[in-house]
Amino acid sequence: MLILGLDPGLTNFGWAILDPWIEEVKIGGVWTTTPESGVPRTVDLARRLEKLAADLDGKMRGFCFDGIAIEALALPFGRTSMVTVSTLGRVRGLVDYACACRTPADVRVAEYQAKHVKKTITGVPTADKAEVGAALRRKITGLDYVLASWPPSKHEHITDAAACAVTLAVGMKVM
Repeated sequence: MLILGLDPGLTNFGWAILDPWIEEVKIGGVWTTTPESGVPRTVDLARRLEKLAADLDGKMRGFCFDGIAIEALALPFGRTSMVTVSTLGRVRGLVDYACACRTPADVRVAEYQAKHVKKTITGVPTADKAEVGAALRRKITGLDYVLASWPPSKHEHITDAAACAVTLAVGMKVM
């Protein structure tokens, strides 16, 4: 059994693959895109989305998932521009489209708010990232091994994706 956890973002898109039966993160990473200077914003956005779509499609073709867990987009109230909202909406639309095209009907696809994930992992819906990471390490193995091959600036994205996968596994009662 494999569950794909996703932490969607345009610049940093975290992902992790969990085997809930042995409670282990098998592999994980961050797909990264950076803006191209001197290119119109719409062209740059299209290229970045195309790269993320190819990365996600490759991962979905390479594995047979029993579940896909996606962290819901959380936007800080009052500090987010419409451009950011629109861009993140496009990334999320890409994820929804990939799930619709590459996922058999019997595969569970779920979206979780960060507070729900935090409560599932730590028991506290307001836990900070360090608390979630520590609690996650107590629940599963393999996370430190996966994180070791990524710079610390990417760890939170992989950890968030793994936490989403664990949340789905708990919901499916396989962990």
